[in-house]
Amino acid sequence: MTTSKPGTATRTLYFDKFNREIRSQTAGFDNRAIRIDTEYDNLGLVKSASRPYYVGDPIYLTTYHYDLLNCAITETNPQNKTSHFDYYR
Repeated sequence: MTTSKPGTATRTLYFDKFNREIRSQTAGFDNRAIRIDTEYDNLGLVKSASRPYYVGDPIYLTTYHYDLLNCAITETNPQNKTSHFDYYR
């Protein structure tokens, strides 16, 4: 799906067969494509999400892990720093 508004860059969204957004692409100021990618696990939860990146540049991912109730319990950023979430206190 491609969207554009006057005065803004064209944005193209890509979806998987379950209609989940897996990629967003827009043009940067220099007209190079900027992407954000999202990967899902077999339960449909976000497994990883990229930071915005230019096509051809390194991709930096934030990864997520979930408990048995599908609540995010850890988030690990590209610098390998992990945040822990506690829902049960």
